[in-house]
Amino acid sequence: MNRETDINTPIGIENDKPWDENKLAGIKNFITGENAKRTDVQRMETKLLAIRLKMQDYLENERVMLKEMHTIDNFLNLHLKALNLSYKKFAKAIGTTDSNLKKYVTISGNRKFNVKLAMKFGHFFNNGPHLWMRVQVKNEMIVYAKKESEFKKYDYRKLLKEESKQKVRKSLPAKSFA
Repeated sequence: MNRETDINTPIGIENDKPWDENKLAGIKNFITGENAKRTDVQRMETKLLAIRLKMQDYLENERVMLKEMHTIDNFLNLHLKALNLSYKKFAKAIGTTDSNLKKYVTISGNRKFNVKLAMKFGHFFNNGPHLWMRVQVKNEMIVYAKKESEFKKYDYRKLLKEESKQKVRKSLPAKSFA
């Protein structure tokens, strides 16, 4: 294998020709063999890394709409599945109950996901609290984007324009009604 030429070979193409079935089968066998050498902990860490990357991709995607929104609960369930943990066991591990936790992480929950929970999630899953808070903020922005017209009235230019009009009115001579 020539590292200088092979390192720049796009996946699935060699010498400007797609890989044939034998080449693909050989690569699949190699990957399967290497994966078999990995420990359960390494496999679990790979799953958690994949979830973290999925969260980061979600955060970077600026075209996410309300129907495509991934809630904290969605990402939490992916983590729990990767760790083979129940919701109840996780809730207990972070010092709460599963029913109380659901009030914070589901869309229908009546409490807002907060920094304290983000700290707990970030430390528990070793991916940092900022990642969880960014997901929460992105989701809130998606929800409020639908209501953006309600916020158009909050514009400093309107205030400055109104103040300018008032200054002009004050500078005009008072009309006398004699």
